[in-house]
Amino acid sequence: MDDVREFNREHDLALAPEHRVLDLVAETGELSKAVLKASDYGDADAEATPEVADELGDVYYCLLSLADELGVDPEAALAASLEKYRGRAEEGGGVGSGE
Repeated sequence: MDDVREFNREHDLALAPEHRVLDLVAETGELSKAVLKASDYGDADAEATPEVADELGDVYYCLLSLADELGVDPEAALAASLEKYRGRAEEGGGVGSGE
């Protein structure tokens, strides 16, 4: 997280959270396209191609940048989510939000 914060400050890349969310959505779309292509649009198992790894990195950067702009500790947010999912799994259901 510190690397992302430092990079954004060094290159004057501060953005409003609303713009960070738009970047995140755009990069997630590019990741989706790369995974679909890597799986021959569902006809094969997806592979971790260089394009998939690159797009995943872009999504991760956007997500960490958004967390920084909002002042959210991503590790703490992940820990809270995992705890929530553990609780759901222990209750015998699935871990998805629609369960």
